[in-house]
Amino acid sequence: MEQNSKRQVMLCTDDICPSFVKKYWRYWEELKNKIPHLKLNCFVIPHFCKLEVERITRQIFKNWYKKNSSWISLHLHGYDHTYPAENTRSYYLQEALITMGKIMLSEILGHENFGYKAPGYFLNDDTQKALRQRNFRFICHQLDVEYIIKPSSFTNFSMVQTHTNSFSYDSIQKIHSEILDLNDSKFITFDELYAEKKNPDNSSVQ
Repeated sequence: MEQNSKRQVMLCTDDICPSFVKKYWRYWEELKNKIPHLKLNCFVIPHFCKLEVERITRQIFKNWYKKNSSWISLHLHGYDHTYPAENTRSYYLQEALITMGKIMLSEILGHENFGYKAPGYFLNDDTQKALRQRNFRFICHQLDVEYIIKPSSFTNFSMVQTHTNSFSYDSIQKIHSEILDLNDSKFITFDELYAEKKNPDNSSVQ
């Protein structure tokens, strides 16, 4: 089958944080070994449950990203993923949490060009206002994407959502074999969706 005729899949996984990477990332590594062209969008919790060991700015997390950066795309998944859900709070508190999360993830990536998915999909008008003011590129919902900044190219794709933990109904452990069924698909990332196009004269355009 030709690559261009393959089903395009935006494969996403939530709850990426130091402890879950340590415990469950091996399932993604196994899939990558079986599906070499696999690409994955990871939604990161910068300071899970406000625990010091869960800060993504720790060197162990930076080393993990460096090792896997060729096939994963990192985006923000709230700030601490605590309850009550952070996106049910006041606008000013939401803005502060989103800003802190963006600063921490920017330290890992070296840029601020990423999207957002709300913890538990709790999202309101204040969340969207804060994300727009902080120049986020998109909001990933459960089954679709809301574009805040128009991507360089639009393409049709199927959204496949997972969790990198052991307790969600769609955790990578539980749906491991189902991902293998996507072997004939073309995987894409949000980074690729927003990648600059090249003109014939090799100059880049948005």
